[in-house]
Amino acid sequence: DGSFSAPNSNIMFDLIFPLPSKDLKIGETDKIAMQIPFNANGSRLSSKGFNELTFKGFEVIEERECAVLTGKIDVSNLEIPEELKGEYKNATTGSATYYFDTKNHYYIGADIQILMEAMMDVETENKDDFGTFTKMTSDNVFKIRLDRIEE
Repeated sequence: DGSFSAPNSNIMFDLIFPLPSKDLKIGETDKIAMQIPFNANGSRLSSKGFNELTFKGFEVIEERECAVLTGKIDVSNLEIPEELKGEYKNATTGSATYYFDTKNHYYIGADIQILMEAMMDVETENKDDFGTFTKMTSDNVFKIRLDRIEE
């Protein structure tokens, strides 16, 4: 089914090589549910969302007939429990175009732009101590192309 035994591998491959859960006709979409873990001050939370795939049509690439899918990535719904003090953000958003070889049943490429943002702003209960503030923004562009297949 295209999944891996290590869960973090599935997160990355759902972003770069997502597989629709059903056959799509041109113009149809399928939402691939996604979760990205986030360590919020010692509590393991997850941002939830989707990679929404749309089947755009066919294109010949390197003499291969490929299904072209576009993806709208939005994994930014982070629910914070009330007992967890502070402000938190964990969001992954972006867009992608995927090229799937329909004859051989594998991806030959993907063009992906992903913006990853994480933030944690936590005050301590002791007024003499410093709180914690961290913020990370990472804008990633991937151009992936199949080089060869070895059997």
